[in-house]
Amino acid sequence: MSQAYGGYPMGMNYGSVYGSMPIVGDATGSQPVGSRVVGTVVGDAQPMPMMPMPMMTMPMMPMQQQQPAPAQASRNVALMGDAPVGESIAGNSNTTGDLKGKVTMISGCKDEQTSADVSNTAAFGIPANAGPGGAGGACTNALLKVVHQQGIGGVSKSQLSYGTLLVKMKQVLQQGQYSQIPQLSSGQKMTTREPWVLKSPGSRRNKALFIGINYPGTKAALSGCHNDAIAMRTHVTDVWGFNPNNMKMLMDDGKHTKPTRANIIAAMRWLVEGVQPGDSLFIHYSGHGSRVKDLNGDEESGFDSTMCPCDYESAGQIIDDDIFALVAAPIPKGAELFALMDCCHSGTILDLPHNLTCDKAMEVAVSQGLPVESKKNIRYFKKHKGKLLAIAAAGGVGMLAGGPLGCLAAMCCAAGAAGAHSKLK
Repeated sequence: MSQAYGGYPMGMNYGSVYGSMPIVGDATGSQPVGSRVVGTVVGDAQPMPMMPMPMMTMPMMPMQQQQPAPAQASRNVALMGDAPVGESIAGNSNTTGDLKGKVTMISGCKDEQTSADVSNTAAFGIPANAGPGGAGGACTNALLKVVHQQGIGGVSKSQLSYGTLLVKMKQVLQQGQYSQIPQLSSGQKMTTREPWVLKSPGSRRNKALFIGINYPGTKAALSGCHNDAIAMRTHVTDVWGFNPNNMKMLMDDGKHTKPTRANIIAAMRWLVEGVQPGDSLFIHYSGHGSRVKDLNGDEESGFDSTMCPCDYESAGQIIDDDIFALVAAPIPKGAELFALMDCCHSGTILDLPHNLTCDKAMEVAVSQGLPVESKKNIRYFKKHKGKLLAIAAAGGVGMLAGGPLGCLAAMCCAAGAAGAHSKLK
């Protein structure tokens, strides 16, 4: 394992939210982790003789001051005016909702919330060699802060639970005066006790995709998304051992592949291409997020969450139905995908069937060592059940009309109609 993150305290209680923590010094991280603000006595200490001292006013010891919250910019592109939705590609992909592989996502906020682009992440106290520093996303840097607090050795050995990670991320955000609340979504039912894993031990192959969009020179310009992508690439390489040769980086910096709508969709297809049992995949998005009206009734809020490519004004946004079809649905049994989404309105941006909000009740339960179970998205199951019933019903009609061949023909027609319905969005 690389030492890019420097030294970390070991032997902590990784499963406890309120367990012992190292003394981390001031907010800028100038004091080394684990140091103590006390003097040391060398050799045999002898009592000092009392000397007459003139009366004087003792100065007050300076209190450690919390660094003020850095300037923030919203990652909500809706503030910049309406943006079109690109033509849905869901009709060309698996949209049955039958998730067989392990798909998990942490996002920086609820669907109805906005996420912050922070002018200076020094207040998070992350080691200088863990990333480029400077501006960054509140969600990405809150996660990296928790990793720093816990120690990379314990994190990579799966000694950090999802519940502890979410609660500590929320605490870091609250300390920095950010109102956004991190969320957890998954393809299967899970609890907060499960260990946070980016790559399971002994995985066969790993691939990673990083998308950082600053929208330079536009009215939607951000500052920290490139830094987020670089920091997460460092994290998955040095902490989780991802192969740098199996990575793609999309950034609008003039040096990397430009994160246009077409290039993002192509990169997502590259990520899942050839995925097999035993593979571990990772995707990180840092940029603008928005919401558009939901047209197929699978969203409780009535809105689809979206990614905003660098050319969103002309090419359109990418809706969550399509993100699900591109990177979640293709994961087979025995393979895994973890996603970190640092943008506005991202609570369900992968459209996964199980969700968990880091609310007060969850904080209390996790602090007491009690598991909290994810909740089903009922609308999700109704939508996909309806599709499958339509296909099955069409097959039954075909069997009555023309035997097995008629059944297959009718099912194909029904499946095509379901895809066409998705594409009409």
